[in-house]
Amino acid sequence: MLNVQQPENRIIAEECFAFGSALFVSFGSGKNNPSSDITNEAFIYAETNPERFLEILRSTINQHLQ
Repeated sequence: MLNVQQPENRIIAEECFAFGSALFVSFGSGKNNPSSDITNEAFIYAETNPERFLEILRSTINQHLQ
């Protein structure tokens, strides 16, 4: 978890284009490390259908592990 409001996280936030509430699955930082933005899915499913959100989160993590 990363608070983009804190000055020490500014560089990482800029690399991920995260300037507000966001949920990224990322392995490392920088432009050469893969990341997936699942912010929309989090807002849509986290409260109304948490099982679906967990499916998306697991799938996204598994994609990065392959």
